[in-house]
Amino acid sequence: MPALNDSVKLSIESYIRASGLGDPGQFKHIFAPGRVEVLGKHTDYAGGSSIVAALSIGIGFAYRPRTDSLIEVHATDLGDTAVLDATGSNVAEGHWSAYFDQVAKRVFNNFPGRNTGATIIVSSSLPPAAGMSSSSAVVIGAFLCLADLNDCFAHEAFKANIRSRLDLADYLSTVENGGSYRHLSGNTGVGTLGGSEDHTAILASLPLQLGWFNYRPTELRKYIPFPDGLDLALISSGVVAEKSGSAREDYNRSARLCHEIVQIWNRETGSEVANVGSMLNCIDFSISSLRKLFTRMNRDDLALRFEHFYREETVHIPNFVSAVSEGDYERMGTVISQSFADADALLGNQTEETRALVRIAESLGALGASAFGAGFGGSVYALVRQDAAATFLADWKKTYLQQFPQHVAGVEAFIDRPQKGTNVPASFARN
Repeated sequence: MPALNDSVKLSIESYIRASGLGDPGQFKHIFAPGRVEVLGKHTDYAGGSSIVAALSIGIGFAYRPRTDSLIEVHATDLGDTAVLDATGSNVAEGHWSAYFDQVAKRVFNNFPGRNTGATIIVSSSLPPAAGMSSSSAVVIGAFLCLADLNDCFAHEAFKANIRSRLDLADYLSTVENGGSYRHLSGNTGVGTLGGSEDHTAILASLPLQLGWFNYRPTELRKYIPFPDGLDLALISSGVVAEKSGSAREDYNRSARLCHEIVQIWNRETGSEVANVGSMLNCIDFSISSLRKLFTRMNRDDLALRFEHFYREETVHIPNFVSAVSEGDYERMGTVISQSFADADALLGNQTEETRALVRIAESLGALGASAFGAGFGGSVYALVRQDAAATFLADWKKTYLQQFPQHVAGVEAFIDRPQKGTNVPASFARN
């Protein structure tokens, strides 16, 4: 569906002309796609793995330099403009421009020298706050714009710390969560304690391939050819999945529980592992001992959080990869549905709407269906046979809206297959 990319670019060019910003030809362009997480719910920040792919819809950016250090951002979909001073002023928490503000501060602080400002026009074909990683797409697009204008890719600090797309994904995840990356100091971030899955999918995906990546640090396990004869049907529930306010706290709670599990393990065993994924690889790791410990501590919350990570990482993901390699479509779908059931029961991050979307998809003949992303709303994907995909999608959307008519304005549905990740400026691609 490359025309969607073109439609975003045309929207931006029309805005430039209508707003009197000059010749659209004076602007460079970046397109950051959204992503689908096939498997790997809440695993990346805990040192696990996931299977992801870029989508054909996403966020487009047009940019050109300013003669000062201000960042002027035009959000065409919101009808709003923000002018940011990355060397001084702060943006109110929760405002959409906070993502651009954090990116600009990291660019100017981590790669000092030019401090060249920018005029950036942004337009999106992603459903807003739908779990398709619009926030990470904004961070990636904003960084690539400013890094190109400030020649960051040639900066000694950049070359010493960021040597590949996967390094860049890890670095940009710290821009969101506020952490430092190697010798590049952090800032406040935007308040989420996430990992680098979204950034990896957006930067490193390949067309018609599913990417299986490990995290903390990010490493490629392998690319898995997307099965012939199948499509991904995707639908946004209309329940926004914004990582702000109470929703952000629910999201961060899952991350904090993983951190607490590791602290308890290290205290009990004298180990110094950094995350749950590393814990599983310890020679003396005993799942039965850990379960008994949680029972003794009366910590059902830790037991459920660990059980979810353990099943997703050691059961569902390996079983899915095996099913794909064997061409076993039915088993692939079963694994997907089992993963969703575990997220609902163990993570507790689903809503009535996402549960209904999965039930309806399965009743209409989907091989498997699952919500994806942070949860607490967002979107659901279904694995469907290509020759029935269009009819399936129409029936899926119609049946869902019959049950939840209040979400009609927020529901978008489309068919897709894995796409290529974002292009990076040539100055980085040469590194």
